[in-house]
Amino acid sequence: VSKPHHVPAKVQEEMARPPSRLYAVNATSKSGVVQGQPEAQKRAHLDSLSTLMHCCLLKGYYERAGRAWGMILRTQVAGGRPVDPRNHGRWGIGAEIALRRGSQTLNEHRFSEQGFELAREYYNRLIIQHPNRKLQPHAVDERTFYPPMFSLWIYEVCEKSKRARTELRDDIANQTRSSRSVSVDSNLSKRSDGLSAKEEAIQMEELTQALEIAERLDQVIMSP
Repeated sequence: VSKPHHVPAKVQEEMARPPSRLYAVNATSKSGVVQGQPEAQKRAHLDSLSTLMHCCLLKGYYERAGRAWGMILRTQVAGGRPVDPRNHGRWGIGAEIALRRGSQTLNEHRFSEQGFELAREYYNRLIIQHPNRKLQPHAVDERTFYPPMFSLWIYEVCEKSKRARTELRDDIANQTRSSRSVSVDSNLSKRSDGLSAKEEAIQMEELTQALEIAERLDQVIMSP
């Protein structure tokens, strides 16, 4: 005679019957998972880490949030399988944490170069780990990660150029104030030539990075 599968809730039900009556009060949760079992403990641990991570994000403690995020990714649930960052849009949280690294000392609306590099590296790892598979047309894979990766890359290039031009304008303003106090006209042309050379260097750097983005985008489009 075939016997039903003894899930934890079924085991508790058998133990509650006579003659043993070894039933523990509130031993089973609404989902049928026995409290105190390893799976339930892991889920409780994961919930605590998630709460801690979100609290750190709300308070701006991005280093602590990053450590909590790393612990979440190393937590094993559901039969020993690790947490999949693609579920429930969790991958976006990892990108935000990486982008905010090193930005505490800057303006809250500006990101550091380290944050840009970490975020792009994070997206590249996701793209490599989760390639597109024809048998899973609706899966979260590289097609999901390419648009934010390229958008972030373009934004990074624009921000670097904007900061460089802001510093250049500050230099021009400082040199203008100094030239007013010193009546030397022979150095004005030399300073203007130097400033134009810096502006040209900024444009060349911007163009170089734009060509790198275009080349990477062409490779993605040409790939089957």
